[in-house]
Amino acid sequence: MFVLCALLAFGLAARGDESVLAPLQPQPVEVALGDHGGTVTLMVTEAGDYTLDGEPFTGGADNPVEGEGGQLYVLTLADGTWSAAFQPMEVTVALGTSGDTVTLTSTEAGGYQMDGAAIASGSIATSSGGARYTLTMGADGSWSAAFVATAVPVSLGASGESVTLM
Repeated sequence: MFVLCALLAFGLAARGDESVLAPLQPQPVEVALGDHGGTVTLMVTEAGDYTLDGEPFTGGADNPVEGEGGQLYVLTLADGTWSAAFQPMEVTVALGTSGDTVTLTSTEAGGYQMDGAAIASGSIATSSGGARYTLTMGADGSWSAAFVATAVPVSLGASGESVTLM
């Protein structure tokens, strides 16, 4: 039997039909990363497993992939089809010494939201005590809050004059 298989293989190779003898080549699988993340290419191995950038890949929340804009996506495989879900990141920003914080949530388009409303660097957040803070995104992507002094007019008795305190 071995001799027959060897002769058959030799005969096919002699005819130039190497594709019969060639091992399965890894096949690319393109996965779209939402509306703004571009695509990622997984490779299907001969064993039916997947790789990403040459490394074994199983997907899931413990193994997110980064999209074109730096957003994270969780890939899952169901019924032979890969899908990607945007994974928002939350950033907690302390509002000065008030003890209050605000939570900013990244959006797939690359922006941020606070309490469901879009915000940008320069937006104002208010502490529970009424103090106002300007939220600023640094060049490195980190957020900070700076106290905004509010002018308060104070009457000076019956004179009708007042002073403004900051």
